[in-house]
Amino acid sequence: MINNLAHEVQKDRHLLRKRDLVAVFLRSFFIQLGWNFKSLLSIGLCFAIVPVAKRVCITEEEYKQFFKRHLNFFNAHPFFASYALGSIARMEEERALKGDVTTDQIEHFKNAIIGPLGAVGDQYFWAAVKPSAILIGMLGVAIAHTVPLKMAALVVMLLIYNIPHLYVRIRGLIYGYRQSVSIYKRLKMERFGKVRALYLSAGAFAIGFIFVHFFHRSLGQSFPGGLIFVISLVLTYVLKRKKYFYLPIILSVVLALLIGML
Repeated sequence: MINNLAHEVQKDRHLLRKRDLVAVFLRSFFIQLGWNFKSLLSIGLCFAIVPVAKRVCITEEEYKQFFKRHLNFFNAHPFFASYALGSIARMEEERALKGDVTTDQIEHFKNAIIGPLGAVGDQYFWAAVKPSAILIGMLGVAIAHTVPLKMAALVVMLLIYNIPHLYVRIRGLIYGYRQSVSIYKRLKMERFGKVRALYLSAGAFAIGFIFVHFFHRSLGQSFPGGLIFVISLVLTYVLKRKKYFYLPIILSVVLALLIGML
């Protein structure tokens, strides 16, 4: 009985603390640090979960085996990888405390989560948030007349991009740790659909505004701001309804040329 009690006390020492998760979060910014063609993000993953290893591994041999396992192939969108980091931290903790999670289950989870993390992350960030933030920043720089205003436009661009970026990193780690293997239920595009649609609409509006603005500047003609706004709204509607990326650009060019000839 005394041995069992000592064993339970020893296992209690390895519960993850809040500062351990904060350390994982900060390290997650360097998850692409050791990117390579063989294992992709596995080195960065190991770097991020070092605080977890320090809490769940008792002996040096366990420490070595921990990283040997996690150096296997792993890939994800770098921002959405926080969902996996939180889940892995929870599963490793449960394995150390209760022993009801096996290393095979952890590896199976990592392999299964790769697809959803990449698909949702790419659609959300690379196809919507990033291009829209850049276009909005370009629009701000284009219409600003002073250097301070142009700098302010760049700051706005960084905020537009990094607010969802940081939100996903933080919430992903929290939800991953809370829900463990069940986190896959949250990795559906529908959960991010409204924000994605908002960014796509803003990006389409910026495309129309930028093209019309620059075409008429190149023609040396003045162009009413209200008309630019209306054309941009039309192009935003076209992109939203037709799901075409290049159509708003083509329509912007055509409308700008036609109005410039009048």
